[in-house]
Amino acid sequence: MKKKTKQTSWEMFMDGKLDLKTAFWGYGFFGSIVIGIVCGILTVTISNIFNIVYVISIVVLIVGLWQCASNYKKEKLQKKQSELWGILTQAYCIFVALGLANFVKDLI
Repeated sequence: MKKKTKQTSWEMFMDGKLDLKTAFWGYGFFGSIVIGIVCGILTVTISNIFNIVYVISIVVLIVGLWQCASNYKKEKLQKKQSELWGILTQAYCIFVALGLANFVKDLI
């Protein structure tokens, strides 16, 4: 018999099962700030390889946040409630992805 283990916050985030508020503020907003600061410092002090770490990390955050927003929208649709925050979060993901694409363009 397989023992059911509780998912961590990170696993729930990556599966799109974390509540949207925690996903957005915890990972999307503050997580990206921490990643940006740490990778920025490491890029300047150690190696430009941390620019790649930054890009990959932000892509992972965008994917997780998008999945949480999609799940949020699905839940709200079933309850016949407003999906606005899910839609706005996905718009945020698009803007972050465009900014990241510009960052990558400048690196090349």
